[in-house]
Amino acid sequence: MKNNTALTKILAITGTVIVLAPFAFMIITSIIGSIRMGMFRMDYLIPAEMVPLVLLGALMIFWAALLSKNYLKLIISTMAAAMVFFIGCMVTAAASGLASGATEPKGTVWVVVIAMIILYSLSAAGIGIQGIMVIRKLFRKE
Repeated sequence: MKNNTALTKILAITGTVIVLAPFAFMIITSIIGSIRMGMFRMDYLIPAEMVPLVLLGALMIFWAALLSKNYLKLIISTMAAAMVFFIGCMVTAAASGLASGATEPKGTVWVVVIAMIILYSLSAAGIGIQGIMVIRKLFRKE
């Protein structure tokens, strides 16, 4: 049975576009905002705020990888890392009082939360890159 079906390609392409959409939106709004304000402006929280899109796209990429048997372990580990960092960031912020505003955004806890946001964003971008890798593999087999 041929695993390189149209469904697999559609899943891989759509999932990759969905995963990378928050990053594209962040870059576009950063450029527009920076031009309008006359100084560099970037909302680095956009990928974390759009986690449902990232998760949906990641699941589509996972499904395409499962059907094509390409990069499956890599995608699973990157998805797990992204979710651990995202959930860890939320739990740490809530437990420390940063999420409610009870604690000032400074100190070690603030650095840990920001570091987890950065690691989540890198993991999410990695999922998008892995989606591109799956797409390349699918179209290379023809």
